[in-house]
Formats: sequence, C-alpha cells, structure tokens
Amino acid sequence: MKNRILLDKINEVLEKKNIKPSRAGREAGLGPDFIRKLKTSKNSPKTENLFKLANYLNVDPNIFFDPIEETIQKMALSKRPMESLPEIQTHAIPTETIYIKGAIESKKWTDEKEWRSYQHTPFIVPKHEDFPSTSLSAYIINDDSMNLIYPKGSILITSPFEELQKMPENGDTVIVVKFDCIQRTYETTAKIVQFRENGQLYLWPKTDNPLLLAPTMLPRLTLKYYNPMLSLSSEEPDVEIKSLVIGHYQLSRKIFF
Repeated sequence: MKNRILLDKINEVLEKKNIKPSRAGREAGLGPDFIRKLKTSKNSPKTENLFKLANYLNVDPNIFFDPIEETIQKMALSKRPMESLPEIQTHAIPTETIYIKGAIESKKWTDEKEWRSYQHTPFIVPKHEDFPSTSLSAYIINDDSMNLIYPKGSILITSPFEELQKMPENGDTVIVVKFDCIQRTYETTAKIVQFRENGQLYLWPKTDNPLLLAPTMLPRLTLKYYNPMLSLSSEEPDVEIKSLVIGHYQLSRKIFF
C-alpha cells in the first residue's frame, strides 16, 4: 500500500484527537471519503490537500512530510539493519507555519474581515528573529493597489499591532480594514503610512492604476478610528490599522533591458 506510512501518521493524530476519518475529511473540505480512499489509491495525495487536513487538525504539516522518519520506517518494514541507514546531513533553517487568512483587494467589500477558519491556508516561512512572540499571519494580494511594490499574487507576512505594542511609523506598510456601517461590510487593503506636519495621517496605495490612487486620510494617528458623523453605532471602527507588514513573498519578475 503506497500511502501506508502517511495513513499511519494521519490515524495517529486522529486517534489522539478522537476524530473519525470521515469527519476529518468532511470538515477539512476534502470529502468524507478522502482518508478512506488513501488506503486503495496508487497515487500520493496532493500536497495542498495534506495542508488542508493539517490545518483542520491544528498540527504542523511537516509531520506528513518527514523523509527521515519515512526512510527509517521503510527500513524497519524491509527488516534491513539500522546500521545501513545513510548519514543524513541537514542544515536546518528554523521555520514556522503561519496561515493566509485573507485577501487584499481594494474596492471589494465582503461580509467578513478575513476568511473563515476552514479557508485559512497554511504557509511555511522562516522564523523571524525580530518577531519571535507575535502571532504572524499572511494576506494574498488580489489587485493592483500596491503593484509598484508588491505585484498581484504577492503574499504579505504581517504582525498585529495589538501584540507589537507600538504604533505605526512613517513609511510602514500596514494592513487597513475599512467598515461600511450602512452595508455592514469590510474592505481589506495594504497601505503606506505617511504623517503630515499638521499631524494628519495619510494611508497611501502604491500603484500605477489611476482608479486606485486615492489615499485614506485620518485626522490623527490611531489604530481604530471612529467617525461619529458617519457611524451608526460604535460596534466597529470605520478604519482599523490592523497589522504591520514585516515581509513578503512574490513571483520573480522578468527584467527588461
């Protein structure tokens, strides 16, 4: 059975969490028969499906991709002596699994601030030495509002200001969430912070799209801005500066001469 080692790992996690295979597959968005079909399938499951399963089970996806452990188990099954295990030299880079929790898309209003938990996508990144204790998350850019810095498809790594215990600084890239109190919908964008001499705060896109050039203007620096002239209630801020962008990943661009 091709997927025997993988199934053993999955079943071990399911047993510890007291979750039935059919429930795990269904609630991970893979279908109730996903794990059962692994027993008879001649092909390995797609990597993205294993990530979804790991996300649902709240475990590190790496446990499903451990070549050293797999080699040891294969040797044990074949009754080969452990002394013949080849020396494996690793130069490990500390990594952590964070989750892509939403999309950056100017002028697109949605019912939720970010994706629902079952839609969160695991993403493995190197550990950031300057942000060891914060809860990092990521956003994918689905528009051109920041294309002079981050082209469409880039993934922004962010750290929430509430955990950083600091305010935005001039030149920071931040995640901004606007709330429409009439429609009760949200818009999530990335912006560059600029302070004016009079204390006014401008949040700028960086784009060559003329339809997306307008900045968001606030009368003062605050992480959550409530406009009493517009808000019908104080349940949600009109503008929330949610998190600081600390890194990004993007496809390589072609260079023209």
